[in-house]
This record gives sequence, C-alpha cells and structure tokens, in this order.
Amino acid sequence: MSWDFVYSWSQILAVVFAAVALVSGFVVNKRQGKEIAQLKDSATAQEGKNLELQTSVNESKTELEKQKLATDEQRERTAIAQRATLELQRLIKEPRRLDRQEEALNMLKEGPKGTVSIVHSDNEEAQWLAMSIFDLVRWGGWTGMPPTPKSTGGMLSSPAVGVEFLVSASDVLGMDNKNGSFLLSEPANTLRNALVLSVPQLRCRAGFGMRKGELMVVVGPKY
Repeated sequence: MSWDFVYSWSQILAVVFAAVALVSGFVVNKRQGKEIAQLKDSATAQEGKNLELQTSVNESKTELEKQKLATDEQRERTAIAQRATLELQRLIKEPRRLDRQEEALNMLKEGPKGTVSIVHSDNEEAQWLAMSIFDLVRWGGWTGMPPTPKSTGGMLSSPAVGVEFLVSASDVLGMDNKNGSFLLSEPANTLRNALVLSVPQLRCRAGFGMRKGELMVVVGPKY
C-alpha cells in the first residue's frame, strides 16, 4: 500500500467527518432553537400570568383602599354627628344667660324710666332667666314686681319658645323699614333696645288688650 493511497483515504475520511459534524451541528442548533423558542413562549406565558396576578393584586389593593376610605369617611361622619348631638344636649341643658349686661344697664340708666311686668313659664330655667331680666331692669332704675309664673288658661299661658317683649298697640308708632322692627314710644323704646342687646331669643310684638304704657316681658321655655 502506497502513501498516496493512504493520503487519499485520509482526505476522504476528513471530508466525511466534517460533513457529519456539520449535519450534527445543524440538527443540534435546530433542536436548541426550538427549545429556546419553547422557553421564550413559556416565559412569555408566565409573564402574562404574572401580569394578571399583579393586576388582580392591584385591584384587590385598590378595593381595600376604597373600603378603608369609605370606613374612615363613615367614622368621620359618625364623629361629627356625635359631637353635634353632644353640643345640642349641652345647649338644651345649659341655662340662658344675659349678654352685654353693662351696655344694656347703661342704656336703661341713661334713658326714660318706666314700669314693666315679667312673667315666665313654669320651669326652673325660664324662672332663672326671668329673675336675671328683673335684676337688670331694677338696677337700671325701672320698677316692677318680681317675676311670676304665667297664669293657667290665660292669654299668656301658651308655651311660646324664647322671650317676648309685649307692648300696647298704642305705643307702636310704625315700622322701621331699615331693620323691620317696631318704632316705639318712650320708655318702651329704651327698654326694648336694652333687652335686644342683652336677652337671647327676644321678639317684640303688640299685646292684645294691653293699655297704653303697659309693658310686659314673657319668658318662655328655651326649646
């Protein structure tokens, strides 16, 4: 066997091995490409599931936040209602008091004097306020008897809320169009102005059947 023959076969075998290696590489690369594609598809599907899961978590979180906000708002409304109820209870229980007494007292001292009757509804709070009004007008130089309860079945027995200042129709001179109040003759005008300064819930009206110069303060219940 010559060296030429051996060399030729070696070249042939080298070519064959190269071809086999090329084909094998192609097959391996194709399989790997397919596996990579499958892995990419799997990863994409998993990302989609993860996104759906995250979306669901976010929606649940948003719903919980909404529920918490609604709960907080309801608690705030409840707290406001409770505070309003407590304030109303306090106002109901707390007795009425005179305001700006010094100004009202000076007005009475400096103005014309007269006589006034004071009556009150049959409860302790109204009696207390009636006595405060009596002390104010007495210190201001006015005369009158201490407050008495409203008579049962009489014109003044109705449980009108607040405080009314009653004057005779003869003492009403007209209407003040600027503030919608009566223009009164003296000394009714001085007493009315002092009471407006000091007495809460005060209303002024002409009393039925009252004589000229007759003045009366009617203290009704607070509520």
